[in-house]
Amino acid sequence: SLAILFINLATFTPGNKRVRFHIQQDSEIPASSQLYNQICFAIAARHYPPGHRLPSTRQLAMQTGLHRNTISKVYRQLETDGVVE
Repeated sequence: SLAILFINLATFTPGNKRVRFHIQQDSEIPASSQLYNQICFAIAARHYPPGHRLPSTRQLAMQTGLHRNTISKVYRQLETDGVVE
């Protein structure tokens, strides 16, 4: 589904590297999968070039409404899959 890859590029500005992630709570796709896929897309689109940090778990929790443990789980999966170091 294209919905899992949606990120609001209107809020992305090269100066602050801010990308907004959106979780569809009513989706059949688990929230953690939605976030994982959106982060992968943002990395592939070079919104987070090599050497740049992803947002903190606290920042993403506030932005997405997800629990910090869920975001930590996504970050660990990204690391396990070799997407991030």
